[in-house]
Amino acid sequence: MNDEQVSERKDVAHGLQAVPGTPAEEPEGAASANDESGTEENFPRDYVKSLREENKRRRIEARELARKVESLSTRAKGLLLKAAFQDEAVKAGIAHPEDAFKLADLSGVEVETEEESVKGIADAVESLRRDRPYLFRRDKPRPYGPEASLAGSAPSPLEAARDAAMKNPSIKNVARYQTELARAKHKT
Repeated sequence: MNDEQVSERKDVAHGLQAVPGTPAEEPEGAASANDESGTEENFPRDYVKSLREENKRRRIEARELARKVESLSTRAKGLLLKAAFQDEAVKAGIAHPEDAFKLADLSGVEVETEEESVKGIADAVESLRRDRPYLFRRDKPRPYGPEASLAGSAPSPLEAARDAAMKNPSIKNVARYQTELARAKHKT
């Protein structure tokens, strides 16, 4: 392959059309560049200037896109962390996972976006259980106040009669409910 063919291939690779049989004379106001073979190529200054401006514009666009990618990556990590925490918090019985997320110490948590996994969430939830137990639901609510003495006791005769009348509205059950209702009104 001779120098002319090499030069023609480079022009095609750079998106330039080489005109076969034309001499490589330097036109007035042209810029020149050396290729690997040591021959000199010449391009008009306006063309070189437009290429440089396009290159500058593309670099600026690339930087902006890189910033957007970084921003979206950071946001995705945050959302992945929050979703993983809330999932673990609900499993652990936290009453308000959103509030617990704000209070949790997440310094030991690692987010791996490629694997879409979060490590250390269970430890963060256990830390909350030790430090802030009020965030967790209890198995059964404990009664307090005047209801505490009635907890576990049998229903009153009025409640029993009302329940029986609601389940089976026979004349007998409705009459019994009315009787118990009259007694309750008479007592007050």
